[in-house]
Amino acid sequence: VRFSRPESEQARQRRVQSYDFLQKKQAEEPWVHLHYHSLNDGRSEHERQYLYCQAMDTADNSELVKTPK
Repeated sequence: VRFSRPESEQARQRRVQSYDFLQKKQAEEPWVHLHYHSLNDGRSEHERQYLYCQAMDTADNSELVKTPK
């Protein structure tokens, strides 16, 4: 069993204000919608293919280009 030590009114106000501040910051952050595809999904395999080098024998491999579907 643990007992917390008494909290002063000023410390409690700081804690509550800090929580409110964090909640407000979180509410302001933009959300990014996620489309999940499982590991064996065709779309996952398609995207995974972009991780492999398409032209191993060429001298200039400095640019990665994603071809349209």
